[in-house]
Amino acid sequence: NEQFATLFSSSAFEGNTLQSVVDHTDTALPDLADAIADETALATEFTTTIDGEEKHLTAQLVPYSTGTEPKAFLLYTDITDLRETQAELESQMDQLEESNERLQQFAYIASHDLQEPLRMVSSYMSLLESEYKDELDDEAQEYIDFAADGADRMQQMIDALLEYSRVRTDGEAFAETDAN
Repeated sequence: NEQFATLFSSSAFEGNTLQSVVDHTDTALPDLADAIADETALATEFTTTIDGEEKHLTAQLVPYSTGTEPKAFLLYTDITDLRETQAELESQMDQLEESNERLQQFAYIASHDLQEPLRMVSSYMSLLESEYKDELDDEAQEYIDFAADGADRMQQMIDALLEYSRVRTDGEAFAETDAN
C-alpha cells in the first residue's frame, strides 16, 4: 500500500515477498510464515536499514484466515524519531549527572576551603575580646559582636553547603513504558 511504500522508500516491493523488501533478520519475527500458518499473533520492535538509513520500527503480526488459507496483516510503525529523542534524552541525563557530581565536588571543596579563614577570623575576634575586654568601649564591643555574629552565620552557611554536597539524589531506576 501507499504507506508501506512511503515508510520503506521502495517502489520495488510489488510482487516481492515481505522478507525481500524488509530485513527482519535481527527481529523477533524470524519466521513469519510459521506464525501465519500457526495463526499466532506477534509484536516486536526492530532496527533495519532502509535506503542506507537506520530505522527503528515496531511490527505487529495479526493472523486471520479466509477458510482454508491462513493470512495475516503485518502492521509497521516507524518509531525512529522516538528512539532518537530517547537516546538524546539519555545523553543529556548523563551530562546532567556529571555536572551535578562536579557541582557537589565543588561545593564540598569550597566549603572546606572557606572554613580555615573563617576559623582564623573567629579566633582572632575571640582573642581581641578576651585580651582587650576591659579596654574596649561599647562601640568597639559592638563591632566585635557584629563580627562574631557574622562569623557564626558564615559557619552555618558553610555547614549547610557541606551538608548539601553530601546529598545524593539517587532516584528510582527508569522503567520501559509502552506508549502505544
